[in-house]
Amino acid sequence: MTTPSQNRERIAFSSLATAEDWRKKGNARWELTCLTSALVNLIGYAVEQFPDATGGVAYLDSREAATILDRTAELNQQLHQILQQDGKPTAGAIENDVTLVQIAWLLERWVAANALLDICVDPTVRKFYPQTKFWVEYSRALCFFRDKQRYEPVITKVQGYEQYWVPYLNLIADLTNLRETSKSRQEIATAFQKRNRDKRLLDWRMIDGDGKHPVLWDFREASILRFAEVNP
Repeated sequence: MTTPSQNRERIAFSSLATAEDWRKKGNARWELTCLTSALVNLIGYAVEQFPDATGGVAYLDSREAATILDRTAELNQQLHQILQQDGKPTAGAIENDVTLVQIAWLLERWVAANALLDICVDPTVRKFYPQTKFWVEYSRALCFFRDKQRYEPVITKVQGYEQYWVPYLNLIADLTNLRETSKSRQEIATAFQKRNRDKRLLDWRMIDGDGKHPVLWDFREASILRFAEVNP
């Protein structure tokens, strides 16, 4: 019997094949859609099938996820430039999902990560593709972290699953202010364990974990720590 995570790997490969077809047709938007889908499915497979970040990153490297990220960032920049020129997204939707930035950090793809993050915090992009207040703050946190600026969370009321992502902001605050990180990392570990046991939750992309689709390791914390290690 095929497990759901194995299905995700097949879906990722299918998305990559479709992306190549769109590339040959010169359709940047649909190529970008397929590449983004492939990346989310590959990280979903990695966190379900491998026990830790070392194995997961090795798997992503074996599937050339870094190259996929580079192309994703390139296409997104093309669409962003058209938005800037025309004042509206005439060539198609722009990706402003900060998750892609964290996958790029995990794989040490810094140029792609910077390009993707700059678009995530662009207010013009947000005008056409709104985010919840929490994800606006999350993008701001990553931007401060990247730019080596001191960060303190400004968090309004969170909803549902968002509460489980708040500890990452606390970790970034500790790192940028050169504070001890044991408390924030324990908060992350506790939240990770709790959400991966709670069958009432719904992690609809199946990359952070819930009680029905638990994951084995935390790619968000791993990406933050990877960035901190390589960019002290």
